Amino acid sequence: MCLPTDMRPGDDGIARQSSARSARRVLGPTLVLCLLGGCTLTKVGDLRLAGVEIVDPVRQPIPAELQGWNSNGRFVKFTFTTNTNIRDVTRTGGLHLLVRPYFCANERQDLWTMQILFDADGAILKNPTPSTSSDASAVWFYVADRSATRLTIDAHTLGIPAYDLARQPGDVCVQLRGQKMAFGGFYSNIVKISSAELSAVLTKAN
Repeated sequence: MCLPTDMRPGDDGIARQSSARSARRVLGPTLVLCLLGGCTLTKVGDLRLAGVEIVDPVRQPIPAELQGWNSNGRFVKFTFTTNTNIRDVTRTGGLHLLVRPYFCANERQDLWTMQILFDADGAILKNPTPSTSSDASAVWFYVADRSATRLTIDAHTLGIPAYDLARQPGDVCVQLRGQKMAFGGFYSNIVKISSAELSAVLTKAN
């Protein structure tokens, strides 16, 4: 089976989302092509949460790729570990990396993110440079701590609900995917960050 049952197709992030949501549209054709011609989707099954922290862009340094984004709010940084070198897998496979954080209770409600995954060597973008760090197990990304109602990319309508993690934190689920049209890639296990854990971090930061 090309798409395992625990791989959840759906909306894939917010900012930089035309590519993320286009990936959703090709899942159907991808399944057909995989069934006809075969492809390999590898599961990265050991993605683990390593930490959650609040980053204030006014007081703390942020990556250059995030400059000017969410200028009226703070970032929540999620760090994960895995035995898979995500950078090298993305580079050698020519994959498009998708970062998907969403509320577990409603997987259509994504958290606002720049769709950029980072490691010790910096941002893992298209055709990333090879890993140079001895510790390639840690990866992280950032989401906005709050967001107004946002436009859906496909329909250009206000369809993604507003949220405020400080006032109403919910359980957040995260999955990473690397895709190359119909020619395989990888998907991670889904990691759940509890509402209580988020609340503790956000309360401490206030």
